[in-house]
Amino acid sequence: TLRQHGRTLRMLHADPNVFLIEYFLTAAEIQHFSRICGQASFNRSYTDDDDGNRVVSEERTSTFFWLPKAGDTQSRAVEARAAELLGLVSHNTEPLQIVSYTEGQHFDVHHDAGTLDEETGAVAGPCVPRRVATIFVYLNSLPESEGHTEFPELGISVRPKRGAAVLFPN
Repeated sequence: TLRQHGRTLRMLHADPNVFLIEYFLTAAEIQHFSRICGQASFNRSYTDDDDGNRVVSEERTSTFFWLPKAGDTQSRAVEARAAELLGLVSHNTEPLQIVSYTEGQHFDVHHDAGTLDEETGAVAGPCVPRRVATIFVYLNSLPESEGHTEFPELGISVRPKRGAAVLFPN
């Protein structure tokens, strides 16, 4: 466990480092983003093929929408907090994305840095700039047996907890 910028990061795995941040969002931020979700138009999630084309498939069945970059006070605060944890400035973070999973929806095993080659590991995709880390934040808590974020090769299963986040390198 370590403290960084007022947040407690609990290491779930080393090499690669995966952290759980229990209170990443404030109650006001959770309420704000939940309100936005109630008014938003969600789009069907997609993946990118090796040529960078969007592909709607059964490996990712959720829905999502992007928030405007630095769009409001709460978004700016979360972008800045995420950047600060990584030692970056907030303009180097992606806009916030809200993803919704309903019962039975999923995102199969994947690697955010590109495609997974069974012999050589991850192969970086065509996206530039590349995402160096992901901070996955939960707006809802779920029971022990539902909707976990899985890292099967690391033996980690993270149960969504309202306001918590999981931080991992890509």
